Amino acid sequence: MRYFIAYMVPGDAAVWHRDVVEELVRRFDIRRVYEKVPPHITLVPPFETEHIDAVKAVVGELLRQRRGLGSFRVVGFGRFGERTVFTDVRAEEAMYRFVDDLRTRIRGVAPMTSEEPVHPWRPHVTVADQLASEEAARVWEYVQGIQVPALALPFDAAVILRRVGNAWITEKLFPFGA
Repeated sequence: MRYFIAYMVPGDAAVWHRDVVEELVRRFDIRRVYEKVPPHITLVPPFETEHIDAVKAVVGELLRQRRGLGSFRVVGFGRFGERTVFTDVRAEEAMYRFVDDLRTRIRGVAPMTSEEPVHPWRPHVTVADQLASEEAARVWEYVQGIQVPALALPFDAAVILRRVGNAWITEKLFPFGA
């Protein structure tokens, strides 16, 4: 089975993200990135494992030990290469240490395969992906004019998502300190 671990963007931030995506869909006729998975910040990128119970145990234990690590802050837009545009998010140093620890512990209990190497964590929320170069340039130019609200997102939970067909569904939610 294929899984990934994420922070699900809540409330006003999720509404703002969907509004931005809808505007990009309307203006540029691109796909809705949230059709397959709601707005999120990836903590552990997609992986395959047959040992999901071990992964759940590690995630549960790690989050029970913590009472929250601060908040994400939305600071603007960024991009990966020429194909992906995202909402740029800043995280506190404790959050980076948590994600590194989470990734290390999961690799220790569940043999995983991934299509891509695990890169250093760059918190973000994708607004457009799988773009052609010219399309990406137009989207990038447009988002530069979007006013970004002051949004703080409390890092209070993580979720394991499982791939089912072409979508991702919640396998298990883990609140901090529970």
